[in-house]
Amino acid sequence: MFRLTSIESVMDHVADFQTFSLTIVEDVVMPRSPLPDMADASFLRCDFTGATMPDNLENGLFVDCRMDGLRFTEANLFNARFVRCDFSHSRFQGCDLSAAQFEGCSLATTEFSDCDLETTEIAADGRHGAPVAA
Repeated sequence: MFRLTSIESVMDHVADFQTFSLTIVEDVVMPRSPLPDMADASFLRCDFTGATMPDNLENGLFVDCRMDGLRFTEANLFNARFVRCDFSHSRFQGCDLSAAQFEGCSLATTEFSDCDLETTEIAADGRHGAPVAA
């Protein structure tokens, strides 16, 4: 498993492996360029604002991340877990969110359209307010 803690280490890792699979990324403002596969990766306190997200985030863990204004289109987020993430003004279109978990996330201005939400868990806490019904 790799642990990345700077934008330089992230860029080197992407150049070498073209994936974040089995990687832990901490405290990094992610580049605006398209990001590679994030399946089975963990992101702690990262800022994804302005990034182009990949199609595969399956089994990913995202904790205290800023994900403002992102677009997820036909992405696989099966079993992904988001804890205290800010999804303000983000949009999920045609995504597989089955078994995904949103815990204490800011979702008030987030749109879900044509997504598989049947087994998605959305739990609010007092700090972030109630989520939008999908």
